[in-house]
Amino acid sequence: TSTACDDASWPTARPLGAGCSADMPETIGDCGSMPGWQLEPSPLPQMELTPQRLCKVRLAEGCTPPAAFPAEQAAVGIPAHTQARIILDQEVLTNAYLSLEFSGGRGSIIRIAYFESYFDGQLIKGDRNQVAGKVCAAPAASLMDRIPFRFFLKGDEGDILLARYDRLTSSGADHQQWTSLAYRTYRYVQLDIQTLDEALTLDDICGVFTGYPFELRASLDIDDDQVQAIFDIGWRSARLCAMETYMDCPYYEQLQYLGDSRIQALISLYCTDDVRLVRNFLRQAALSRNPEGITSGRYPESTPCRIPTFSLFYIGALHDYMMYARDEAFVRSLLPCARQVLDYFARFQQEADGSVVNLPGWNFTDWSFDAGVSPTGADGCSAVMDLQLMLAYQVLG
Repeated sequence: TSTACDDASWPTARPLGAGCSADMPETIGDCGSMPGWQLEPSPLPQMELTPQRLCKVRLAEGCTPPAAFPAEQAAVGIPAHTQARIILDQEVLTNAYLSLEFSGGRGSIIRIAYFESYFDGQLIKGDRNQVAGKVCAAPAASLMDRIPFRFFLKGDEGDILLARYDRLTSSGADHQQWTSLAYRTYRYVQLDIQTLDEALTLDDICGVFTGYPFELRASLDIDDDQVQAIFDIGWRSARLCAMETYMDCPYYEQLQYLGDSRIQALISLYCTDDVRLVRNFLRQAALSRNPEGITSGRYPESTPCRIPTFSLFYIGALHDYMMYARDEAFVRSLLPCARQVLDYFARFQQEADGSVVNLPGWNFTDWSFDAGVSPTGADGCSAVMDLQLMLAYQVLG
C-alpha cells in the first residue's frame, strides 16, 4: 500500500442488504425467504495473540548482527551491493504472525522463508536441531517422487526452495513495517537479503503467537524429567494443531481430518475444561455429510475427500464427548448424523455375516498398511474394517 495511491476512479461502496439472525422467525418474509445476510454468533472465542521474540542467530553471512539480536530489538546493517543470509531460531515450533521493520535500501529484495527443519543431502530432516551442513533448497528433478514436498514447494530461480516464503521489496523509506497476512509456522526463519545501491537496516523482527486459547488444566505428578518433557512437547503439539478448527498439521495441509481430530478432541477433553472447539468439530463434521449421508474425510475443505472409515471415527468422537462432557442435549442433536453413517455402511454389509464388502472411497486405517488401507481378502472384506464398524455400533448403543 502507499499513501500516494490514487483512488479517484474507485467506485463508491454501496450497501448490499441488512444483516439478520439466521434463527429468528420474525425475519422471515411472507414467501418464506430470509432477507439480507444470515448471521450467527461465532461459537469460538478470539484466537490468542501473544508477542513472541525469536531466540537466537544460528547463521549470519554478509552482515554482523548485534549480540542482543533477535531476542531484543537491535538494528542489523546490510551494506550496499551485498547478498546476506540470516538464520534465526525460535528453538521450538510455533505459529505466529511475523513482523519485520526495515529502513533504507531502496530496491532491496528481502525473502523470508519459514522452516520446521532443514534437510540433509538426501532430503531427510534428521536431527532438527542441526543447521550446519544442511540444505534449504534442492533441484526440482530430485523432488519428483517426494509427494509430501508438493504441499509447500515454491518456485524460485534455479533450485526449488523447500519452504513457504514471503518476498518483499524495500521502497527506501525509514521504518517500513510488514506483517504476514496469515500466520506462519516455523522454528527457523531464514532471511535472504539482496541490497542494491543503498544499505538496508533491519530495525526489528518478531512474532505474535496465535492459536486457540486453550488453558492447560491437567498436570503430571511424576519424578521423571523425560516423561515431563514428553508431556510438554505433546501439549505444545496439540496447541499448534488447534486454531478455528483442529488440523492435522500447521505447516502443511492445515485440514481438519475427522480421524485425527478425534484424537485431538480427546486431548482437549483430558487437559482442559474448554469444550467449544470439540463441539465445533463435531458440528462441522455433521455438516459435511454428502447426499448419501456419509461425512467427508475432512472438513471444511475445498476439495472433496471421501474416507468412510473416518465417519466411523466420528461416531467414536461423539461418544467420547458424551462420556467426558456429559452434554446430552448436544449429542442428541447429532445422533441423526451417526445413524445416517451406519445406514450408509449397512448398504455394504453382507447378508450372511454382516462383513463390509467393496466399500468405495479411501478406506484409511493406518499408515502401517499400503496407502494406509488395511488389506482385504479374496472376498473383498477386511477384518479391520469390520472391527471398526462393530465398535461404532457398540458405542452408539
